[in-house]
Amino acid sequence: MEPLPIDGSSSDASTLAAWDFEDFEMDLPDETPSAQVIVGPWPDQPDRPDRDRPDVLTFASWRQRALAALIDAAVFLPAAIALAFSTTVGLVLLVAAVAFTAWQVCRLQGRSGQTIGKNRVGIFVVGEASLAPIGVRRSGLRQLAHGIDAALFGLGYLWPLWDTKRQTFADQLFSTIVLSN
Repeated sequence: MEPLPIDGSSSDASTLAAWDFEDFEMDLPDETPSAQVIVGPWPDQPDRPDRDRPDVLTFASWRQRALAALIDAAVFLPAAIALAFSTTVGLVLLVAAVAFTAWQVCRLQGRSGQTIGKNRVGIFVVGEASLAPIGVRRSGLRQLAHGIDAALFGLGYLWPLWDTKRQTFADQLFSTIVLSN
C-alpha cells in the first residue's frame, strides 16, 4: 500500500480504497483527568489527608482559593469603614493595606508559596515544573496578571472550575499551580 500524498492531489480512488483506515488508533483518555498528579517523593506531613500516598499532589479547589482570597482581602475592611467617616484616616489605612498586600503577595508568597489566607486554608503556589516557591518577582507579576483573570467579567477567576490543573489565566501565563496540603 502506497502512502497518500500530503497535498491531497491524488484523484485515484483505488489509492484511497487500498488504505486500511482501521489501522489508525487514537490515544484518548478513557475519563476526565482527576485533580491529582503523581510526582516524586513528598516531605513527611502528618496533617496531609493523603499522607499514606506520599507521591500524590492535590490541586487546590476553587472554594479553597476563594476563601484564601477573602481572608487576604480582609485587610481592606478597616480602610473601607474608615473612608466612610474620615477621608484622611481612610486613605492612610488604604495605603497601609495596599503596602501590606504587596508585601504579602510578593515577598511572603514568593518565598514560602503562601499568603496569610493561603496558609490558613492550607494551599500554596508553586512552579509547575519545579514544585518550589516561585520567587518574589514572579509572584508579584503573577498577581498583576490576575487583572487578566478579572477581564471578561471574571472568567479567569472561574476558569479553575473547568481546568484539569485548576489554573487561572495568570497561573497558566506564569506556569504556576496551586496545591492543597
